This record gives sequence, C-alpha cells and structure tokens, in this order.
Amino acid sequence: KKKNAKSNTLNTPAEWGPFEVMRARSLIEAEIAALAAEFANAQDIKAMATALKGMQKDAKAGRIPRDSDIAFHMAIANACVNSVLQDTLKGYLQARTGPLFERLGDYFESPASWVAAIAEHQEVLSAIEAHDPQAARKSMQKHLKQAHKRFSASWRSAPSRH
Repeated sequence: KKKNAKSNTLNTPAEWGPFEVMRARSLIEAEIAALAAEFANAQDIKAMATALKGMQKDAKAGRIPRDSDIAFHMAIANACVNSVLQDTLKGYLQARTGPLFERLGDYFESPASWVAAIAEHQEVLSAIEAHDPQAARKSMQKHLKQAHKRFSASWRSAPSRH
C-alpha cells in the first residue's frame, strides 16, 4: 500500500516530538486531574503525596526526581479510574525516554526548575485533595504550561551541536 503524504505517523513514543507530547499532555492531563479530583480516594491521594515527597527528597539531595515525577503523574491517572487515559499517559511518559527528550532534559532539568515544578505539583495535589475538579484542571494546565516554558527556554538556550 502507498502511504498517504500526510501519514507520517511515528510508531513509538520514543520517536514523538517533545513539544507535541507536551501539548498533548496539557490537554489530556488536565482532564485526568479533573477526574482524579472527582474520584480519588484516600489511597490514591496517599500515593500522590508519597510521590511528591520523593520528588522533594530527590531534589533536596541534588538528584533529578524523574522517577518520582512519573509516579506522581501516574498516581493521578490511576485515580481517574479510566484505563484508556492511564495507558495514554503511560505513552506520553514513555516518550520522555526518547533521545531528543533526553538531550533536552539535560538542559531543562536543574535544581531551580524542579523547585518550581514541585510547587506546581503541590498545587495539583491540593486541588485533588479538595475534590475540586475545576481547580485540579487549572493547576495541571498551569503546571504543564510552565513546564513547556521551561523546556522551550532550554531549547532556545541550548548550545548548537553542529
């Protein structure tokens, strides 16, 4: 079969472009957070809080808290009680292991950027704990918008490798 000219679909999350993934995450994760605020139980909230504490501990020790960050976002997805959205988020998070994401992460991820991200995560958690879907949606949108800004700023300031 001949491929349609517009059909340049990439097969694996590792091949997805970082900025496309971040735009998709801001749409989907905002709704995941809103659903989590509606449906999260005490165990879900504890999982989010534990992941956030792990992020804080890693950042304080000077380590990039990537694993705790993934655990935090997946705990929110698990609380939304929708397996399709959970799997969608897993794909987005897998994309972060792609070569372009990894290279950009070296520029983007710093102690200062993680301090800001952790504060944003706390806002998301507080909204979910309050069972306020609208606040959860807005705080997740804010977090991912800020993450996009930090990421794109690092893209613009990254030294050329030519």
